Parts: sequence; structure tokens; C-alpha cells
Amino acid sequence: MSLAAIDWDDLLAGCVDFTQRLIRTPSMPGDEAAIGQLVAEELRRLGYDEVWQDGIGNVFGRIYGRDRSLPALVLNTHLDHVDVGDPALWPAHPLRPRFVTAEFWAAVHVISRTAGRPGLQRRGTVAVRRKTAA
Repeated sequence: MSLAAIDWDDLLAGCVDFTQRLIRTPSMPGDEAAIGQLVAEELRRLGYDEVWQDGIGNVFGRIYGRDRSLPALVLNTHLDHVDVGDPALWPAHPLRPRFVTAEFWAAVHVISRTAGRPGLQRRGTVAVRRKTAA
């Protein structure tokens, strides 16, 4: 697919929607089953060739290239997040994301670094990588 054929508004909307679903899904360390299932379902929906989880909840997705003799490209991230603490201390509930503008990505990165306990923590990365690979 050429870059000219990509519907960038649709791509952004899909990434924002999936990021919001990821943020709404609590995933404390050791309790990532729900978010792992969400990611696995999304990879299947996108048509990954293989999707599986291991015994501790890690999610793996594989898309075969045209030439399987070539080395693989691996993208990874983590699914858990730190405790958000008392949601009343946040300017907005950390597990109820709102998308305001495309500048949201840079602003959230800055906010998450200063707030200390980001609800977002890597959620945007997961959302973009799952679509990039597909």
C-alpha cells in the first residue's frame, strides 16, 4: 500500500479509539489478563497471521513477510501500569481518557512525566504499533 492510499484520519481515529480502550482497562503488574485479551482480540481483528498468549499473559502477534528467510522485525512493549493512586487527585480521571486534539500525544507525554503516575503509560505505543505492523 502506498502512503498516498492511506486514510490518515481513519488511521488516527483507530489509534485514538484503541488507546482509549487500553487506558480504560486496568492492568496492574500480575493482573494483565484483561488487557492481554483486548490486545489479542485487536491483533486478530487486524488480520495478524498468528496471535497467541503465554502462561503469564504476554501477547504475541506474527505477520509473515514475503520472504520468511529474512530476519524478523520485533516490536514490543509492556502492558501493565503503575498504580494511579487516588483518582480524585488527578485533574481528570486517569482511566477515563479524552481526546482533545492531535497535539494530545505530545501533551500527554509531558503530563505523564510530571504527574508521576500516568494512566496512559505506553498505551499509545501499543495502539500505534499494533496498527503499524498490520
